[in-house]
Amino acid sequence: MKSKITIILFIVLPVLAVLMSILTGQLENFPATYLTTVLATSIAGALGSIMLSTSITSEMNKNVYDLFLIRPVKRRNIILAKFFAVYLCTIAAVWLSIITGMVIDVLRDITVPQFFVDQLVDSVLTVFFALAVTCSFGSLFGVLMKSVAGSAILSLYVGNQASSILTLVIPLISQLMELEFGISFPFDPFILSMVIGTVTSIGILLLAIYVFNKKQF
Repeated sequence: MKSKITIILFIVLPVLAVLMSILTGQLENFPATYLTTVLATSIAGALGSIMLSTSITSEMNKNVYDLFLIRPVKRRNIILAKFFAVYLCTIAAVWLSIITGMVIDVLRDITVPQFFVDQLVDSVLTVFFALAVTCSFGSLFGVLMKSVAGSAILSLYVGNQASSILTLVIPLISQLMELEFGISFPFDPFILSMVIGTVTSIGILLLAIYVFNKKQF
């Protein structure tokens, strides 16, 4: 909670929600909730992954973990604690931004159309699993890299690209199959994306824990 990036998430995202409401004020009855959700989730995922990777790399370079490991603290608990702390703070920041957008829509007396609500729910659920993927990659690159800048860059590009591919490609393929060939996807695309996101994030996180266990301090 004391991290500068966390402060940015909790302050800047609601401010962006207000700015988006101003920018969309000229669009009659267009809900700010939808735009703030899309914007907040994209920014939060990138910042959360960077925050996690750079903090681990920086602490490793400063030999912070030497003090932890001489105590009865398991290495996996360090990685898991950092992962869940960043992940939960990121989700909280996203929800704060979404709630801000909802309040703005209420003050503007705008009713969010049902199709926006349906898309919003699917998008939020998908993004939560995408955030887990980006944060897991942040943990892995934080453990692997010795350069803080290198871990930040890899987390930003590789983590975000991987989460986008894993969580967005399947719904896109499902829509294309229905539009082009009239064939329904055999599974619910959003549920399948959630499953893939969960399995991937757990796998990457376990790999990060394994590498961290092999590190010499």
